[in-house]
Amino acid sequence: MKLVALGMSSAAAICALMVASPTSAQDIGMSIFNSANSAAINIAGTNAMNAAIAAQYDSDPSPATPQEPYRWGVMKKKHAAPAPSSTAAIDTSPPVALDFRSDASVTRAVNARFTDMLSSLQPDHRDEIAAVLDSGTLQTQFANLLSSYGYSSRNVADVMTAYLIIAWEVVHNEDATVHLDGIGVIHRTLQKTLAHSASMRTLNDAQKQELAETLGNLTMLAAVAKNTLVQRNDAAGLSTLQQGVQTTTERFGVDLKSLRITDQGFMAE
Repeated sequence: MKLVALGMSSAAAICALMVASPTSAQDIGMSIFNSANSAAINIAGTNAMNAAIAAQYDSDPSPATPQEPYRWGVMKKKHAAPAPSSTAAIDTSPPVALDFRSDASVTRAVNARFTDMLSSLQPDHRDEIAAVLDSGTLQTQFANLLSSYGYSSRNVADVMTAYLIIAWEVVHNEDATVHLDGIGVIHRTLQKTLAHSASMRTLNDAQKQELAETLGNLTMLAAVAKNTLVQRNDAAGLSTLQQGVQTTTERFGVDLKSLRITDQGFMAE
């Protein structure tokens, strides 16, 4: 998913601080994503995300053939760690609302967590980082990005789709939008699975918002960091960022390195 030219926008300003030195440039991936991974894993709603991902993996149990690449489900069973058993239950009740109403107090809590995480890399710039996050423009930029594809930053499935697609683009340093039909397949699967997820049914609006805003911040920082490192021809920094993103998504049960995006969605390499 292509970002518009951001200039010294919120995400770009933060990333400029993070990659201010060669050492920081190489550390940005693991530092940001290992720390943010802990934040995302610990918030309510991660089980719902795992459920959606596990269901995508298991959506097609048919074996692979020379004419048909492994589908995501077959790849999961062969290569990835099994999803936690708590994520397996799919609710057959009426669909869960995936949209949520935002509360400013939730945004403040998410911003405070990211301020702590990012300022651990650049403690002398804590006030600047906090000001950028608290300005709200980072969230606005993410909302505008999703809106350009007809998605909403206040819909959990829309946000998860953007997170997975942009994380894949970072890991592979490729443009997923050449397969817009495939992105649509991934989006529809997430919508359907989350709407019937027992874990998602337990979440209130504040918990949905916390999950979505955490993933939204991760998405923006990953995308802009990748663009910055590519522009600097910083191969070492890009490699570390890619590993950090890969590590994070593996914790959600997704091995992005082994996946490619086609017009049919994710397929195993």
